[in-house]
Order: sequence, then structure tokens, then C-alpha cells
Amino acid sequence: MRIILTGSSGYIGGSVLKRCIEHPSVTSIIALSRRDLETSHSKLETIILKDFASYEPAVLARLKDAEACIWSLGSYGTNREIHVDLPVAGIKALYSAIKNQGRRFHFVYLSGGLCERDQAKTLWFMPEARHMRGEAETKLLDFQNEHSDQWQSTIVRPLAVTNGESLMRFVLPNWYIPLAELAAAMVDLAINGSNETFLENADVRAHGQAALTATESRS
Repeated sequence: MRIILTGSSGYIGGSVLKRCIEHPSVTSIIALSRRDLETSHSKLETIILKDFASYEPAVLARLKDAEACIWSLGSYGTNREIHVDLPVAGIKALYSAIKNQGRRFHFVYLSGGLCERDQAKTLWFMPEARHMRGEAETKLLDFQNEHSDQWQSTIVRPLAVTNGESLMRFVLPNWYIPLAELAAAMVDLAINGSNETFLENADVRAHGQAALTATESRS
């Protein structure tokens, strides 16, 4: 399977890249990045994309055979361009590249727990960021509904992402997810798709744990 990645130089995206390299079902990886990646592998092809809002025809031509995309590009702030404008520009560009494939494209989007799609709802905790992510989710869902025969969006909503198990398991066991489980879940969703459009933290954890167990059984 040929998978497109974004955000591969980041904390979560880097783990997704590592998982893709290790996964036997992933035969080719196209990483869209603003700069060269430290990782190198025979599976990996990096396309330097200075502007994620604009995709040249030569870039689209290199994406046309991809079967899935994992969108991990993001930040911890409230940058509307990063959280809303770029994912929307990305799905439109990707669709223009793959629409003649004759198969359903899997788009896995890294959102966040507690995001709110209802823009009129009053939020007392991080309102701007939660509404912004919720707006992006709505736009992705609308796009899927318009192109449901060729496009499937899966939106994962992790809460606190930890490097391994956390002391949170003793007090807030449903409020965190180990990075390895998140990466495993996202890659598996890209490969196999999902019957669910939204996966909350507990569902992502269960999916990731199952994917990691399957990997261990193959080794």
C-alpha cells in the first residue's frame, strides 16, 4: 500500500512514519514536508512542499497512485491556517490527484479530544482551539459526504498523548493514550479503513492495542 503522510517531523507524525516503515502492508511512503526528514528508508520518498495550501501539477502526479493519507500536521496553538485551511486545501488537492483510481481513498485525520463541532456552543476551556478543530472536522465530514463513493475520512480524537504508559492510568485511565498505540491505530485505519467516522480516545486505544497485538503475533 502507498500512503501519504504529513507532519512526519513532529512528535506524533514521526511515530506514524516509523510505524509505516515497520508495517509489512505499507510498501511505499510519500512524506509531504517543509524540510528534509532525518529518517531515510527504501520505502520513503520525501516531497518538499513549502506551501501546504498549494500543490503543483508535478506534485499531484506523484500522489496519484496513493491509497491513503494520514494527516498529522498541526500545532498546539490556535493557528487557523494550520488547523482549518491547510487540511481543507489538502483534501481537495489529494482528491484531484486520486479521483480516477476507481477505489475508495482513506483519509485519517489527527484531531483531538474535546473538540466541538457546534460553533455556537459556549466553551469555558480552550474555546478557540476546540471550536477550530471542530470546524475542520465538519469540513472533512462534508467533503466525505460529497464524495462518499471515492473518499472515506476517519477522524481520531486522542486526549493526552504519552511516551509509554502514564501515571494517569491510576487516576484518569481514559484520558491518555501511549504514542505507540496512537500511531498503530492511525496506520491500521489508513490500511483497512473504518466503519466509524469518529474515534474517541478509548476507541483509538483499543484499535491501537489490537494492531500492536497483531504485529506481535506475526513476528
